[in-house]
Amino acid sequence: MRTHYVQLDGMRGLAILLLMIYHFCLPHPTFHTRDAAVVMQSAQAGWAGVDLFFVLSGFLITSILVETRSGENYFRNFLARRFLRIWPLYCASLLVFFVLLPLVANNLPREVEVMRD
Repeated sequence: MRTHYVQLDGMRGLAILLLMIYHFCLPHPTFHTRDAAVVMQSAQAGWAGVDLFFVLSGFLITSILVETRSGENYFRNFLARRFLRIWPLYCASLLVFFVLLPLVANNLPREVEVMRD
């Protein structure tokens, strides 16, 4: 029987939020003023969001493997479920980013053009 840890959902959300603050604040020049020092100090802790996210994911994946290890072909079934969960979203995001977005947007950033080419 699989257990759902509601608290870990909140921790994962916090990890994502830390990482987003890190990436959105650091390159923005208005956060490099003296008044925004607290925001910048908080944003610099955003790297911990990646570590926290990986630790939580490792815990959840390991607990799924431990719970299902008595079943037949448990590892193959686990990998098949992961593949079917991740692969369609991955392909859809590539399609949107590299095919549909260039058709709709006229002025793409140079980095996006280089990645598409």
